[in-house]
Amino acid sequence: MLSVAVIAASVFILLEDSSESDAATAEDVRVFIERADGTYAETKTSGTAVEQIIDNACDKLNIPIVFNTKLGTIVSVDGKVPDYGQYWNIHQWMPLGTHDWAPVGFDTESDSKVITGTTYCLHISSQETINGRNVYQTPDFKPESTGYVFIRFDYGYDSSSEEIQKAFTTEDRINGFWLEGRGSNMGEVVKDAMESNGFEAQFIVNTDSNGNDLQYWINSFFGVEGSTNLGSSTSWAYWSQYSYIDDKWEYDSLTLGYYDPAVYKYVAIVYIISVDYTSESGEEQNVLLTLPDVTNEQDILSQVKHKQHKVSFILDGELLKESMVNYGQVVSDIPVPEEKDGFVFSGWGDITKAITEDTVFQGTYYEHIDSEFKVQYQDESGNVMFTEIVGSGESAKYIQIPSKQSTVEVDYKFKGWTEDGTTIADLSSVVKNYTVSPLFEPTPRAYTITFYDFDGRVIEKKQANYGQALEEFPANPVREETVDKVYTFAGWSITVFTDTKMDSALLADFTNITSSKVVFAAYTYVPHPYTLTVKISGNDDISIPVVYGGFLTESMMMDSVDGYMLKFFRNQEMTQAVGTSFMFTGNTTLYASKVIGEYTFADTDKTTVSVDILAASVKDLAVDGGAYVVCDVSEFSGDKTVLLDKLAVSRLYSNLGGDKDISIILPRGTVIINLDGLAGLLGLKALAGLSDDNVTVTITKGPTSSVRINSSLKNVSWDSSYTVTVKINGRTVTDPAGEGLSVRLSLPYEDENSVSPMVWSANANTGLLTSIPCSASDGRVTFTAAQLPYYVVGTSAPRSNASGPEVQCPYGEVDYSCAGEDTDTYRSTLNRMDIDCRGEVLYLPSSLEGYPLRTVGPNAFAGVLNTTILVVPASVTSFDWSSLYQTGVREVYFMGDMPEFTGEAPASVTVYRSDKSDTWSSYPAEVLSILNYSKGKFSFNYCLIDDSIMVTKWVKGAELDIPAAINVNGTEYPVKVIGCNAFEKSSVTHVRIPDSIEQIQTRAFYQCSSLEQIMWGQSPSVKILADECFRACLKLRSSTETIPEGVGFIGFEAFRDCHMFRTLVIPNTVSDIRGGAFYNCTSLADVTLSNALKSIPERCFGYCSSLDGVIIPDSVTEIRENAFYRCSVLRSINTNNAETVGNSAFYDCQNLENVTLGKGLKTIGNESLGHNLMLTNVYAYCGQPQGFASCGMSESATLYANYDVAANWSAPHQVLEKEDDLRKSFEAATMPYVVGSMILIIILLGVLTWRYRSKYLV
Repeated sequence: MLSVAVIAASVFILLEDSSESDAATAEDVRVFIERADGTYAETKTSGTAVEQIIDNACDKLNIPIVFNTKLGTIVSVDGKVPDYGQYWNIHQWMPLGTHDWAPVGFDTESDSKVITGTTYCLHISSQETINGRNVYQTPDFKPESTGYVFIRFDYGYDSSSEEIQKAFTTEDRINGFWLEGRGSNMGEVVKDAMESNGFEAQFIVNTDSNGNDLQYWINSFFGVEGSTNLGSSTSWAYWSQYSYIDDKWEYDSLTLGYYDPAVYKYVAIVYIISVDYTSESGEEQNVLLTLPDVTNEQDILSQVKHKQHKVSFILDGELLKESMVNYGQVVSDIPVPEEKDGFVFSGWGDITKAITEDTVFQGTYYEHIDSEFKVQYQDESGNVMFTEIVGSGESAKYIQIPSKQSTVEVDYKFKGWTEDGTTIADLSSVVKNYTVSPLFEPTPRAYTITFYDFDGRVIEKKQANYGQALEEFPANPVREETVDKVYTFAGWSITVFTDTKMDSALLADFTNITSSKVVFAAYTYVPHPYTLTVKISGNDDISIPVVYGGFLTESMMMDSVDGYMLKFFRNQEMTQAVGTSFMFTGNTTLYASKVIGEYTFADTDKTTVSVDILAASVKDLAVDGGAYVVCDVSEFSGDKTVLLDKLAVSRLYSNLGGDKDISIILPRGTVIINLDGLAGLLGLKALAGLSDDNVTVTITKGPTSSVRINSSLKNVSWDSSYTVTVKINGRTVTDPAGEGLSVRLSLPYEDENSVSPMVWSANANTGLLTSIPCSASDGRVTFTAAQLPYYVVGTSAPRSNASGPEVQCPYGEVDYSCAGEDTDTYRSTLNRMDIDCRGEVLYLPSSLEGYPLRTVGPNAFAGVLNTTILVVPASVTSFDWSSLYQTGVREVYFMGDMPEFTGEAPASVTVYRSDKSDTWSSYPAEVLSILNYSKGKFSFNYCLIDDSIMVTKWVKGAELDIPAAINVNGTEYPVKVIGCNAFEKSSVTHVRIPDSIEQIQTRAFYQCSSLEQIMWGQSPSVKILADECFRACLKLRSSTETIPEGVGFIGFEAFRDCHMFRTLVIPNTVSDIRGGAFYNCTSLADVTLSNALKSIPERCFGYCSSLDGVIIPDSVTEIRENAFYRCSVLRSINTNNAETVGNSAFYDCQNLENVTLGKGLKTIGNESLGHNLMLTNVYAYCGQPQGFASCGMSESATLYANYDVAANWSAPHQVLEKEDDLRKSFEAATMPYVVGSMILIIILLGVLTWRYRSKYLV
């Protein structure tokens, strides 16, 4: 077979960081060398580099080799110089990386792949060109090696299966057994191990590009399918594969065919149930999964089993018979020696024992004296086990106890020796010859049922006989409640499961026990109950039952006190209102004021609130701004509609008078209506039924779909738009004044110094914005609504972008290089860091944009200013001391194992090392004490650096309350930093973070898949949320306070894959957000961005498939590549002041209809608007930006260029008219109707005057 290898490159995936083993010598390296005659010589050698290994092998084989050191090539081997078109090449056997032989050379990249046990082949190969690439012929053989396979049946299988029972004994299957096989990859080894022992094995085998078998997945083993559903959507039993890598067992992320048995020689295959238990350390593990120790290969060799063993019978030194017997079986064909006069056959020994190894039975003849008696012991088949000569009247002394193999149903107990098959022979005083055989008593076989708790702890073991029901059970276990759940025992399940997998509980059947079982305590749970204590002004406290994770509900507000609605506050001063986003996490006290009125929902969707006020209560209504507050639903969720029926309005009118105003407070603003006009409009309808007459009021978001309004907004400085709907008896009022109705609105705006608010009325048909007078105070703007429904609130003065000083990136500007093929091998090297630390400690990140920091290079800190303390994370494995020359660093703290050092530490630097690492014994360093803090059920480690505490590692506990300070040797030190990887992959569910914390460092809570809530203090000090700090916290819920005020920096992928995020407010203190910060937050629907942002980074909101709208702040000048990639429900976007839009920034936003290109846009990237099939309109207020031709705008979309930039567009477009022209054209269009209306009014007045004069003056 001719195989070829590409010269240019070859893929090689190491399962460990090769940089950590660069200097290690590879042992047992096998080398094949082609001789001059075409045959191969083979040897084993060692070395650290390819050239060294090849040279050593040639020396050992006494084969001369000539190198061209200048070119790094081989001239000749064994005196042979290749012919034209041929070359001496070296290939390495790499099923893991290339699936075959891969070309290597005398270079650093090839040397990095040197590993113990690997195989090289030095041979002559031809070169040819295929598809424009040079390729070499590879060796025409595959090197085979011996590998070892550990197999165990844990649970979830049918133990009565005949195929399973062939696998040695029950005990072997439960404890596990070793097999041996050969092959060029571990898939072939497992196949050989099974087939050579006659066991059933089927594999799913795929091939690589050269046709070599590669991907071995187990399809069926011992007649058991590779995976079997257990009756639940999440419960499967399957063959799980593990390989022994880097001195530990690891779950196979690759198939068996990827492993070279000479390098990774051990594999474990265990039949288990798929639902695993998450331990207190946060690692998912199978409760019963314990794998063997393989540190001593000789131990493994001694444990290897074979299906058949050789059994020999030797009589007086001569082989009488030899046969093969299956493992665990009893010899059935036993030779019977000839009788010899005057001699007695001694017997073969214990031929009733099961055969588990090669066995030799020995027998002999010895003389028999007539005065003595013979006792011959036979097995049940009459085969002689032993012959004993006993003196007259003496007792037989044979003490060997025979055995009989158990069946599934029964065990056999030896009772004694019998002559007649029923009674025990008395051999205490022998006076005759005896021939006896064993008498066994069958007893029902007892099986053990092991009862585990949910956490893998053994509760108790019980036994039951075959075919019987288990009658005695352990006492029902009690699972301790947590802060969020209360558990109830539900029964015993054959699967172990976590709280999120309750549907995987499959209750065990104990009515007919036929094998040993393991079962697990199954629990149901309910949210932990708590009490909400409400302190009401001037009233007794009331208590409301709530549960963990529940929210303050509108029903609690409406139904807790008869005749009133409660408005809730955090504080006794009632200045911090709370609404339906307030979540309960324990017993809670809130304060409440009473709002007069009976509040009920008028519809099943709970979007319309009906308010009724008794006549006696009207004059007690609160007054706000001169208006009587008849309704306050400001803290309700969503956009609510308020309904007042005619009877309620009548009570208000008759008790207050028509000159009074009423105030209806909604979540988005307040509507103030004069009672006189309202009563008049309601009175226009005949009194057919009071319930049919009503007024409804709603304030929602402004018209996002009105293209003309959206376009006009570019000419004003606006913040928010509103749709205000007032309906009388179901009829929408658009001209309140024209109908005699006085309506005023009070809407929120950003209350900043030197900012004057403005309000515009918007015409949906023309897009005209008309400025109207308004007044402002306390963050609200109030004005008279002459026309309904659309209004826009904005400013007339420049606004400040950031509140407080800008927070810099914690690691400044960095230059780094990275390598690795996947997450297991990613690594980065810090080349240079530029940062002014301003006198603060410099904490190195443990990863740089997702690549774990492994190496600190020689110039890493050349740009670091104003710090004396450097903290190095545990991820660093290589450190160049020259990086600290000419810097002000005086103390370096290493948090992990000792790195490989280059050079010597500067004399001015004191080195500290963690006392948790035992790798520093040979290095002179001061000890950094890692201390422990424990409180209740949680515990973490910490250290003291620069008179403040850094949390270093989680130890235990789901609910975590980090203290603001810790006492160390009598002194209180503030807790300021949560260190790199401190809680990574832990099982923490709730974290309370104190106000003292200033930094949450890289990967601090990375992959905390159980984390549900972060609770901040009253005045958080945190400024830095570093790279990946909360990445993949799948259950973490967001609120408007998830990112507290004061945070300035949000790192790379800080909240990526937080799938439970829904609403997010990024405070105006945030000035720097790094790439992918909210990537793949699939439930994130509503985001408010900081007005201090200058850039929306790459992939920031990519795959946020629920994000339906976002306003780009004025401060943003750059929207980078893929920023909103595949935001599938995003309907409109306005680039605002952005000057640059990156490649694919809005690619594949499937529902994007309208795009506005702001006046500052200069460059738009490739496919930035690509694959947006619903895109209808693009409105441009800029000249044609560079790159527009390749932005991917749909051909079906229409481009509108504003009148003042239309001349700068070469792409096909229509022109947006000037707004003054729009106003004039509107007036011109409506003037005939106005003139006609005036003429009609004059005529009518004339007619009425004539009739009046005719009737009364004649």
